[in-house]
Amino acid sequence: MKYKDIAPSRIVEEGIELAALYSEDGDRILPQRKLADKYSVSRNAINLALAKLEKNGILRQQRNRGMVINKKIDINLLAMSPMSEELKRLNIDITHIESKYCKTPNELTDFFGKESKNLVVIRRKRRYQEKVISYEEAYLDKEKFGDLVQIDFNNRSLYEVLKSKYNLAPTYGRENISCVLADRLLSDELNIEFGKPVYKVDSFNYGEDDFPIEHTTQYLPAHNIKYHFQAKNILDYREDE
Repeated sequence: MKYKDIAPSRIVEEGIELAALYSEDGDRILPQRKLADKYSVSRNAINLALAKLEKNGILRQQRNRGMVINKKIDINLLAMSPMSEELKRLNIDITHIESKYCKTPNELTDFFGKESKNLVVIRRKRRYQEKVISYEEAYLDKEKFGDLVQIDFNNRSLYEVLKSKYNLAPTYGRENISCVLADRLLSDELNIEFGKPVYKVDSFNYGEDDFPIEHTTQYLPAHNIKYHFQAKNILDYREDE
């Protein structure tokens, strides 16, 4: 990188970031030549700016269209529906990676109970407008739901299968949201750099009489998801006693 190109590239970045605030997701930006003319900078400065904006999630490459505005998916953390329900409202493509059996991890013993020695784990990815927006692992008790490993979950809802096959549906649940750094698995599955921040959402879902139905861990790349807090009657947000 030439020192003289650092300041001009930043000018371009700020200009496109401002334009993105008033643009729709998928809107095309100006061609590089027109950007260079508009900001009176070199093509090298334009390339540096576009690379930085793509890395930061402001822009994305779209097939046959070039660079377009990348609007993040906006989710209200205080909404009365889980993240999975928030994502269902979008046109999401679900890719089923695999289903298999595994030993119950120590951290899930309290949820499933000490008598649950083995689980079914269903691994899937979700895409929105050609972007991978989540990688998830769903866990269910093998003794009760062992034949789920035979089902194709491509673009198919796990809860719909539970309802049709077992006449069972979650009645309540809870979610824990944290942030982790991408390891090699998450880097590969989410198409992000190793060590990048990732949202981790742990969902614990119960049926009648506190029956533990399913636990899901979702990983969402931070450059595709934006969270906000919006609530009324904020004094009512407190733990049940």
